Amino acid sequence: RYGPILNLIGSAEGGYTSIAPNDKNDNLTNMTIAEAANAKGENGGTGAIGKYQLTNPIQQAVNAGLDPEKDLFNEENQDLIAISLIKGRGITADMIINDPIRAASLLAMEFAGIPVLADQQGYVQSVQRGQSYYRGFNGNRATITPEAVEAAFKQFSQTGQLDLSKRF
Repeated sequence: RYGPILNLIGSAEGGYTSIAPNDKNDNLTNMTIAEAANAKGENGGTGAIGKYQLTNPIQQAVNAGLDPEKDLFNEENQDLIAISLIKGRGITADMIINDPIRAASLLAMEFAGIPVLADQQGYVQSVQRGQSYYRGFNGNRATITPEAVEAAFKQFSQTGQLDLSKRF
């Protein structure tokens, strides 16, 4: 059900073994979340980790109902954390379908690689369609196109499995 949105975010942010900046650790998915939070990349990277470039993985895991000391930083748990982050921003299936500009804006506030779909005030400056909400902050930029966001939202809305009365 979340596949199109999770794949979109991953395409903008990284892979399951990614560590910022531009690094990876192939063992990341075999570590506990707490171990992964302190892991270094092959080239010494120590920034955001995983497919969704988590900046506070221990707290984000707790918020998703996971135990950072016991649960692995595997693909399934990274996806659960991302879903928790999406829910935490108030993004609903109904919003993705009926207010994609707002949904994309909220998604862009959580994941710097996601572009906004309309001109708006960003974190530090005004941003235009296709730019990161965090443009001008820590070198962040959108890494995918607004058309990619719209295509993922369309795919999400066509899954036919949506219960619009519920949030993700």
